[in-house]
Amino acid sequence: MQQGTIFKLGFSLFFGGCLFGSSQAQKFKLSDMNNAKFRPKAAQIKSFTPDGTLLLNTKSNGASKTWWVNTQNPATKTDSISTLFHSEWFNGSWSASDTTSGKEYIPLSQFEFSQNSKFVILKFDPVNIYRHSANYKVKIFDIENKKSYTIPGRIMYPTLSPDNQNVAYVRDRNLYVFNFQLLKEFAVTNDGKHNEIINGAVDWVYEEEFSMSQGFEWSPSGKFIAYYRFDESKVSEF
Repeated sequence: MQQGTIFKLGFSLFFGGCLFGSSQAQKFKLSDMNNAKFRPKAAQIKSFTPDGTLLLNTKSNGASKTWWVNTQNPATKTDSISTLFHSEWFNGSWSASDTTSGKEYIPLSQFEFSQNSKFVILKFDPVNIYRHSANYKVKIFDIENKKSYTIPGRIMYPTLSPDNQNVAYVRDRNLYVFNFQLLKEFAVTNDGKHNEIINGAVDWVYEEEFSMSQGFEWSPSGKFIAYYRFDESKVSEF
Protein backbone atom coordinates (compact mmCIF):
# COMPACT_ATOMS: atom_id res chain seq x y z
CA MET A 1 0.00 0.00 0.00
CA GLN A 2 1.35 3.44 -0.89
CA GLN A 3 2.04 6.08 1.71
CA GLY A 4 -0.69 8.36 0.34
CA THR A 5 -3.27 5.60 0.68
CA ILE A 6 -2.29 4.97 4.28
CA PHE A 7 -2.65 8.68 5.08
CA LYS A 8 -6.11 8.84 3.49
CA LEU A 9 -7.26 5.75 5.39
CA GLY A 10 -6.02 7.12 8.71
CA PHE A 11 -7.58 10.51 8.00
CA SER A 12 -10.94 8.93 7.26
CA LEU A 13 -10.87 6.72 10.35
CA PHE A 14 -9.90 9.64 12.60
CA PHE A 15 -12.65 11.99 11.49
CA GLY A 16 -15.24 9.30 11.00
CA GLY A 17 -14.74 7.71 14.41
CA CYS A 18 -13.42 10.46 16.66
CA LEU A 19 -14.95 13.70 15.50
CA PHE A 20 -18.33 12.57 14.28
CA GLY A 21 -18.76 9.62 16.63
CA SER A 22 -21.02 8.00 14.03
CA SER A 23 -20.71 5.75 11.01
CA GLN A 24 -22.94 8.15 9.05
CA ALA A 25 -20.91 10.15 6.55
CA GLN A 26 -20.90 13.90 6.98
CA LYS A 27 -19.59 16.46 4.55
CA PHE A 28 -17.03 19.03 5.58
CA LYS A 29 -14.63 21.38 3.89
CA LEU A 30 -10.99 21.93 4.62
CA SER A 31 -11.85 25.44 5.78
CA ASP A 32 -13.99 23.88 8.52
CA MET A 33 -10.77 22.79 10.21
CA ASN A 34 -9.74 26.43 10.68
CA ASN A 35 -13.03 28.17 11.45
CA ALA A 36 -13.72 26.51 14.81
CA LYS A 37 -16.51 24.32 13.43
CA PHE A 38 -14.72 21.31 14.86
CA ARG A 39 -13.45 21.70 18.38
CA PRO A 40 -12.05 19.14 20.78
CA LYS A 41 -14.28 18.58 23.77
CA ALA A 42 -12.34 19.02 26.97
CA ALA A 43 -12.68 16.22 29.49
CA GLN A 44 -12.81 16.95 33.20
CA ILE A 45 -10.05 14.59 34.27
CA LYS A 46 -9.49 14.55 38.00
CA SER A 47 -6.46 13.49 39.97
CA PHE A 48 -6.28 10.31 41.98
CA THR A 49 -5.05 9.68 45.50
CA PRO A 50 -1.39 8.55 45.62
CA ASP A 51 -2.44 4.90 45.87
CA GLY A 52 -4.62 5.28 42.75
CA THR A 53 -7.85 4.03 44.34
CA LEU A 54 -9.91 7.20 44.83
CA LEU A 55 -10.56 10.41 42.93
CA LEU A 56 -9.63 13.83 44.32
CA ASN A 57 -12.30 16.51 44.03
CA THR A 58 -11.73 20.16 44.87
CA LYS A 59 -14.57 22.35 46.13
CA SER A 60 -14.67 25.94 47.30
CA ASN A 61 -16.86 28.50 49.01
CA GLY A 62 -16.32 31.95 47.57
CA ALA A 63 -18.20 33.70 50.34
CA SER A 64 -16.01 32.32 53.12
CA LYS A 65 -12.87 32.08 50.98
CA THR A 66 -12.37 28.46 51.92
CA TRP A 67 -11.67 25.38 49.85
CA TRP A 68 -11.20 21.68 50.46
CA VAL A 69 -10.25 18.42 48.80
CA ASN A 70 -12.55 15.38 49.04
CA THR A 71 -12.03 11.80 47.98
CA GLN A 72 -14.59 10.13 45.75
CA ASN A 73 -15.28 6.62 44.56
CA PRO A 74 -14.56 6.50 40.81
CA ALA A 75 -17.58 4.24 40.28
CA THR A 76 -20.02 6.63 42.03
CA LYS A 77 -18.59 10.11 41.58
CA THR A 78 -21.35 11.82 43.54
CA ASP A 79 -20.29 10.13 46.77
CA SER A 80 -17.90 12.06 49.01
CA ILE A 81 -15.89 9.66 51.14
CA SER A 82 -13.64 11.88 53.23
CA THR A 83 -12.01 15.30 53.36
CA LEU A 84 -8.24 15.09 52.98
CA PHE A 85 -7.59 18.80 53.33
CA HIS A 86 -9.61 21.86 54.31
CA SER A 87 -8.26 25.38 54.31
CA GLU A 88 -10.21 26.18 57.49
CA TRP A 89 -8.00 23.76 59.40
CA PHE A 90 -5.13 26.21 58.93
CA ASN A 91 -6.83 29.60 58.95
CA GLY A 92 -4.62 32.21 60.52
CA SER A 93 -1.40 30.77 59.13
CA TRP A 94 -1.41 32.56 55.78
CA SER A 95 -0.03 35.95 54.86
CA ALA A 96 -2.89 37.12 52.63
CA SER A 97 -5.46 38.99 54.73
CA ASP A 98 -9.21 38.75 54.40
CA THR A 99 -10.11 42.40 54.91
CA THR A 100 -13.80 41.69 55.52
CA SER A 101 -13.37 39.50 58.59
CA GLY A 102 -9.82 40.11 59.71
CA LYS A 103 -9.02 36.43 59.20
CA GLU A 104 -6.16 35.13 57.16
CA TYR A 105 -6.93 32.59 54.50
CA ILE A 106 -5.29 30.03 52.22
CA PRO A 107 -5.85 30.74 48.53
CA LEU A 108 -6.87 27.91 46.22
CA SER A 109 -3.60 26.49 44.92
CA GLN A 110 -1.98 23.67 43.06
CA PHE A 111 -1.60 20.81 45.50
CA GLU A 112 0.18 17.49 45.83
CA PHE A 113 -0.34 14.94 48.61
CA SER A 114 2.31 12.73 50.15
CA GLN A 115 2.08 8.97 49.64
CA ASN A 116 0.32 8.54 52.99
CA SER A 117 -1.87 11.65 52.43
CA LYS A 118 -0.67 13.13 55.74
CA PHE A 119 1.18 16.02 54.08
CA VAL A 120 0.19 18.31 51.23
CA ILE A 121 2.31 20.72 49.20
CA LEU A 122 0.57 23.92 48.06
CA LYS A 123 2.12 25.88 45.19
CA PHE A 124 0.81 29.32 44.29
CA ASP A 125 1.71 32.52 42.46
CA PRO A 126 3.62 30.77 39.62
CA VAL A 127 6.18 32.56 37.46
CA ASN A 128 6.91 30.65 34.25
CA ILE A 129 10.51 29.99 33.27
CA TYR A 130 10.29 27.79 30.18
CA ARG A 131 7.43 25.77 28.70
CA HIS A 132 7.26 23.17 31.50
CA SER A 133 8.97 24.90 34.41
CA ALA A 134 8.01 27.63 36.85
CA ASN A 135 8.91 28.82 40.31
CA TYR A 136 6.34 29.23 43.07
CA LYS A 137 5.70 30.39 46.56
CA VAL A 138 5.21 27.21 48.55
CA LYS A 139 3.66 26.16 51.82
CA ILE A 140 3.58 22.63 53.22
CA PHE A 141 0.91 21.36 55.57
CA ASP A 142 1.19 18.56 58.10
CA ILE A 143 -2.48 17.54 58.03
CA GLU A 144 -2.34 15.08 60.91
CA ASN A 145 -0.73 17.53 63.35
CA LYS A 146 -2.28 20.69 61.84
CA LYS A 147 1.10 22.35 61.32
CA SER A 148 2.23 24.47 58.40
CA TYR A 149 5.66 25.32 57.02
CA THR A 150 6.55 28.20 54.72
CA ILE A 151 9.44 27.54 52.36
CA PRO A 152 11.52 30.73 52.01
CA GLY A 153 11.74 32.50 48.66
CA ARG A 154 10.46 31.32 45.29
CA ILE A 155 11.31 27.70 44.57
CA MET A 156 11.03 24.98 41.92
CA TYR A 157 10.04 21.31 42.16
CA PRO A 158 9.15 20.97 45.87
CA THR A 159 9.27 17.21 46.51
CA LEU A 160 8.57 15.44 49.79
CA SER A 161 10.93 12.69 50.88
CA PRO A 162 9.33 9.23 51.08
CA ASP A 163 9.57 9.33 54.89
CA ASN A 164 7.88 12.79 55.01
CA GLN A 165 10.73 14.21 57.07
CA ASN A 166 12.09 16.63 54.47
CA VAL A 167 11.20 18.50 51.32
CA ALA A 168 13.75 19.10 48.56
CA TYR A 169 13.58 21.94 46.04
CA VAL A 170 15.62 24.18 43.76
CA ARG A 171 16.14 27.88 44.26
CA ASP A 172 18.49 30.08 42.24
CA ARG A 173 20.04 27.01 40.56
CA ASN A 174 20.95 25.37 43.87
CA LEU A 175 19.40 22.35 45.56
CA TYR A 176 18.05 22.66 49.10
CA VAL A 177 16.43 20.43 51.71
CA PHE A 178 14.10 21.71 54.44
CA ASN A 179 13.75 19.53 57.54
CA PHE A 180 10.39 19.67 59.34
CA GLN A 181 11.66 18.61 62.76
CA LEU A 182 14.52 21.10 62.88
CA LEU A 183 12.58 23.77 60.94
CA LYS A 184 15.81 24.44 59.11
CA GLU A 185 16.91 24.71 55.49
CA PHE A 186 20.10 22.95 54.37
CA ALA A 187 21.96 23.79 51.16
CA VAL A 188 22.94 20.67 49.23
CA THR A 189 24.82 22.81 46.68
CA ASN A 190 26.09 26.37 46.72
CA ASP A 191 27.76 26.90 43.34
CA GLY A 192 24.68 27.55 41.22
CA LYS A 193 25.10 30.51 38.89
CA HIS A 194 23.02 32.01 36.08
CA ASN A 195 24.13 30.76 32.65
CA GLU A 196 26.90 28.68 34.22
CA ILE A 197 25.96 26.07 36.84
CA ILE A 198 22.58 24.38 37.33
CA ASN A 199 21.95 22.00 40.24
CA GLY A 200 18.81 19.91 40.61
CA ALA A 201 17.16 21.29 37.46
CA VAL A 202 17.90 21.05 33.74
CA ASP A 203 18.53 23.47 30.91
CA TRP A 204 16.15 24.50 28.14
CA VAL A 205 17.21 21.76 25.73
CA TYR A 206 16.40 18.93 28.13
CA GLU A 207 13.09 20.50 29.04
CA GLU A 208 12.03 21.26 25.47
CA GLU A 209 13.30 18.17 23.66
CA PHE A 210 12.97 15.48 26.35
CA SER A 211 10.07 16.92 28.43
CA MET A 212 12.33 16.67 31.46
CA SER A 213 12.56 19.51 33.96
CA GLN A 214 13.17 18.25 37.50
CA GLY A 215 16.77 17.18 37.96
CA PHE A 216 16.76 15.38 41.31
CA GLU A 217 15.17 12.36 42.96
CA TRP A 218 14.84 11.02 46.50
CA SER A 219 16.01 7.51 47.34
CA PRO A 220 13.22 5.10 48.42
CA SER A 221 14.32 5.45 52.05
CA GLY A 222 14.34 9.25 51.97
CA LYS A 223 17.88 9.28 53.35
CA PHE A 224 19.65 10.16 50.12
CA ILE A 225 19.07 12.39 47.13
CA ALA A 226 20.52 12.16 43.62
CA TYR A 227 20.71 15.21 41.38
CA TYR A 228 21.98 16.49 38.05
CA ARG A 229 24.65 19.17 37.86
CA PHE A 230 25.05 21.04 34.57
CA ASP A 231 28.19 23.06 33.84
CA GLU A 232 27.39 25.49 31.03
CA SER A 233 30.20 27.91 31.82
CA LYS A 234 31.86 27.27 28.45
CA VAL A 235 28.65 27.55 26.42
CA SER A 236 28.32 30.86 24.61
CA GLU A 237 25.15 32.94 24.85
CA PHE A 238 23.05 33.21 21.68
